[in-house]
This record gives sequence, structure tokens and C-alpha cells, in this order.
Amino acid sequence: MSIIPDDAGLRDAVEACLASRPELEADTGKIASNIKDNHPIWKVDSVRVKKIVEIIVSERVPPIVKPEKLFEFDFKKAQPASIERGKYDWHKQEIEGIHHAQGGLGSTGVFLVKLKNHGVVVLKQKVPDVAREIFAQCLLQSLGINAPAIRSLPFREFKAFTEKLAPSPVTVKGTCLEIHGSRMQETGGVLMEFVPGLELGSPLLRLSQNEFRKVLFEVGRMVAVDVLLNNADRTPFLRRGDGNPGNIMINKPGKGGEKNLKVIAIDQTVSPISDTNILNNYLSAIDSRSEKDYRKLLSFLCESLVGSTNAKSYVQDKDALASLTDGVETVMTELAKTGNSRIEAAVKLTRKSFSKFDDNKLIQKFLAKVLEHF
Repeated sequence: MSIIPDDAGLRDAVEACLASRPELEADTGKIASNIKDNHPIWKVDSVRVKKIVEIIVSERVPPIVKPEKLFEFDFKKAQPASIERGKYDWHKQEIEGIHHAQGGLGSTGVFLVKLKNHGVVVLKQKVPDVAREIFAQCLLQSLGINAPAIRSLPFREFKAFTEKLAPSPVTVKGTCLEIHGSRMQETGGVLMEFVPGLELGSPLLRLSQNEFRKVLFEVGRMVAVDVLLNNADRTPFLRRGDGNPGNIMINKPGKGGEKNLKVIAIDQTVSPISDTNILNNYLSAIDSRSEKDYRKLLSFLCESLVGSTNAKSYVQDKDALASLTDGVETVMTELAKTGNSRIEAAVKLTRKSFSKFDDNKLIQKFLAKVLEHF
């Protein structure tokens, strides 16, 4: 015969469990199992346990202080801070303020956090496939392609960091509350390197023809890796997706022209294809890529440059098309030679920063298949 504990008794059991095993705070199912082990005759409802955990967490987070003055985030002066593990003691590190960049449907967006006496770090909600994001970033960097560093925050560091953020000033009233909501507190977070610059589709971005040619070559290099990873959320190359110019950042210093211009890949992942028919169609598209595909890609990139005068005329620029094509084909040729070793190295780096890379064998098998068509 089982009994249903009252709320006070269940809360005592939850607090006792968390006191001995704080790492279970984000896993209410395991908390419920732990309580059942200690109270065999109890009927423990994981939904009730979840609500109690949320109450405990909400009581622990300091009340959000409404500052007299909103924080002003200066994008022009903002510089990246290190995201190295152990760099900061979040209990002591002072926070100047937070800016919330809204995300798309189903996303909490990203939070740009200005650290006192340091630069800016980026906090975002951890997704189930975060290891795939870390892997993609490692692979891009192995080819000399700019991609911001990313690391998964351990449970205790995430809690300490977000508790420190609670009273911090924000750029817009009512924003940043998602950080302390149950959704993000349960999934945890990742810390990303801040990237100064403008999105390719920003109306503020101005590129000369020579600068755009450099951008095309660098974007072409990204696209080659995107093809390998089946990362569709950047460009529509080989008829994959609508493209998202927001995942291409341009850092253009005031002097130096195209020599000092940097192109940065943002928000990438690997998406293995398991369906045989879909995979065969994808590989066929890679094999049959032609000038038409490159012109379509060039047109997409030119149309994204809404702030640059005469950008649409660049579509007819033969040197522009050559720069883009060279960027793609150069990296595809390199990956055909060294891709497998680079993939192995990226897997090792991913496991070093995030041990739960359970589907790496599936991913490696898919990537090896794609490499055969480079």
C-alpha cells in the first residue's frame, strides 16, 4: 500500500536529496527516483517534485533589482572577454549590465553580458545537441575559419553565474527574465565568445567591391564546411534551406580595408542524414554542383547586402563569382585530403569540453560518406 506525502513532507525530501546530490537539481525524474528509494511506500509524482524544485530555486535567486537607470550597451566599443573555464569567480565578479538579443520562435535568444574590468561574454540556453555545435566550431577553426569559441557551463557554474545576473541592470525593462525561468534553469546554459561586428544582412554594413570579394571567398570556405556538416541555416547552397545571412558576421576595422576585414561563422551544427533516399539525393546534389548553384549563392549574398550601394550589380562581377567558387572548392579539396583526421581531432576536442557526445559514431559515419563526394 502506498501513501501520498503532503507538500511539506515532500519538500523536506526534495531538499534532503538536493543537499546530498545538488547536481540532480535539473533532473526532477532522478530526484523522484531518489525519494522513492528513501521512502518506499510513498507515491511520488514527478510533476509535484518539479514544482517544488522551481519554488526552491526561485527562493534562492536574489530578487531582481530595478535599477534607476537602464544599462547602455555600446556595440561599437564592446570587446570579447575570455570564456576560459576557471577564469572568473562568479560569486565575486561584478556585472555592469546585460543586453538581451531576442531569438526566433522557440528560442530564448542570447544574453550579452558586460563584465566589469573585462569585456563581453554571451550566455545562451543549452540545447540537447550542444555537443554538435561545439564539434562544428572545432572543425571550422581547424581550417582557419573564424568561429566563436563555445563551452558548456557545468551545473554549479551556471547556477552561480545566473544568480549573479539576477540583480544586474538591463538595456530594456522586462528583458532577461528568461534567464531565471524554469525552462533555462532546467536545461542549463553555454558560454560563447562575443563577436564584434555586423551581420551580413545589416543595413549599417558598407562593403566596397574588393571587400566583398574577400567576404565571398571566406563565406565560400564556410559553405564547404556547411555542405560537409549538412548545416542548412546559413546559405541556400545546393537548394538547402532559405539561408540566414545573420549567421555570417563581418568585423570591419576602420583602417586597412579588406586586409584587416574578418568574416565570422555564427551558430553552426552538424545534422547527419539517416534516411537513405534523402542522403542519396543530397550526395547527388554535391556531385552535380555547377556554376548555376554558385550564381544562385552569389545572388543570395548580394541581396543580403542591403546597406551597400550597387551590391546587386556584383552578381555580374566575374571576379566575385570566381572568389566565391574558389573559396568553396579550395576547402572541399582540402577536406578530401585531410577531412577524416580533422574530424577525429574535432571529436577529441569536443569530448574534452563536453563529454556527452554520444552520437559521434553516427556523425563520423555520415561525414565519411559525404567526404567521398568532395
